[in-house]
Amino acid sequence: MSVESPLRAPITEEDLGIHNLDGHILHSNPYRVHGLITGSFDPPHLGHASAIQRALVELPDLESIVVLAHDWNKAKNQRPLNDRQRWLHETLGEFVMDPRVRICDDPNVIDDPTHLDGICDLYRYRIWRIIGGDKDPEKLHHRNNVNTILVIPRSSDDISSSKIREAIQAGRIEDIQAQVASTVLNEILAMQCYQR
Repeated sequence: MSVESPLRAPITEEDLGIHNLDGHILHSNPYRVHGLITGSFDPPHLGHASAIQRALVELPDLESIVVLAHDWNKAKNQRPLNDRQRWLHETLGEFVMDPRVRICDDPNVIDDPTHLDGICDLYRYRIWRIIGGDKDPEKLHHRNNVNTILVIPRSSDDISSSKIREAIQAGRIEDIQAQVASTVLNEILAMQCYQR
């Protein structure tokens, strides 16, 4: 996958991936901070992308925004992580196209939230937790070990992964076509995802 960016040469999937989050932060500019957005992204949608775009505009000095899809909530019945990560790459490639946005595929962090806790503790003043307007900062898993939590309102509070899943189950695809990247929606429909 390759996406044309107005800021530099085409962004490849390899460019988007962070295989070692600790190394990414350690070897970056020590005077700049990184945004961190976590979630299940089941599926990723325009609301996620708009929160990231807004953070990029409002926080131009960020070294990067690290986006992490995870499986920490085992009680949720989610699509496999590899599907959600692939969809996240496609969604951010279609809607965001900024080389500062990086998707974390570090298995240590994805599989174990305590590993991310350790990284957040170590780099406390270099990580700003960014959440969408639909989240409650008091309920965040990592709220105590980051220096700053920023709530970024989405372009529309009506966009949510659960409402997208409900629309797919009800066959109301026209209601969500503008909310999900076209390649992602086509794959979801072809794989018959979220259809009980």
